Amino acid sequence: KTVHGTGNGLELEIVGERASAGWSFERPDVIVWGEGGSRTTQVRTDAALPARPAPFHGLGWMEGYGRLVGEVVAHMLGSGTANAPTLEEHLDILRCLLDAVDREHGH
Repeated sequence: KTVHGTGNGLELEIVGERASAGWSFERPDVIVWGEGGSRTTQVRTDAALPARPAPFHGLGWMEGYGRLVGEVVAHMLGSGTANAPTLEEHLDILRCLLDAVDREHGH
């Protein structure tokens, strides 16, 4: 969501001379690759990959979009995934935030 009240309509379409790729926020674990007149669907199944806590957000809405674009570009350049927290690291961050709230409220 880039504007509150709108749907999750973010879609990325990359069209090159020899191949294409498509991704949609509504189907975040799916990339459709096109090459030579055929299309292949790739589905992510590993929830432990970086920056992939459900429902496909980083630490916040806008941060999640930026992180996603960085990972796609890094993948396309063949440099692996972007340097992003894993699900376990996200949980550590969220636990720290919860502890801070508890301390502030005297719990």
